[in-house]
Amino acid sequence: VPTSGVNANKVVAFTFNHLLSKVHFEFENASGSDKCKFEITNIKVYGQNAAGTYDIANQTWTAEGKIAETAAWNFGGAANITNNTTVTSDKAFLFVPGNQTLNISFTKNFYYDGTLSNTEPVTATLTNDFAANGAYVIKATLKSGKQIDFSVGTLDEWNSDTSISIP
Repeated sequence: VPTSGVNANKVVAFTFNHLLSKVHFEFENASGSDKCKFEITNIKVYGQNAAGTYDIANQTWTAEGKIAETAAWNFGGAANITNNTTVTSDKAFLFVPGNQTLNISFTKNFYYDGTLSNTEPVTATLTNDFAANGAYVIKATLKSGKQIDFSVGTLDEWNSDTSISIP
């Protein structure tokens, strides 16, 4: 029975870190008009590391191959993106860490005053260094009739409750 590092119930606390990187998308409507709404469908990413080998002693990843365009990961979509709101993609994925150049595609539907006004395919290439135990958000800022601005940000942690109870 452990005698140090335990609570009154003799439970030992563990700290777990993720070896992979978590990635999801956010879409912000910065149109400046309540009549403008966006819907994003078919968010796909390809070009990310397909696999890798983790060296425990050195705590480093070695990437092994890239995901092919035909095997893109589908993050789903983001619906009802109204003025001054941000909507998260339907799905998130775990990436093998490392410096990666991602090819991104999705369909942007633009509604004006409740009527579908424009549908267009969007493609972008984005390079970022994804770290183990990192949570990343690829953010697209949408503006009516203007270019889409992309950025990659990090989140402090994957989940605010990192405790795990083991009976």
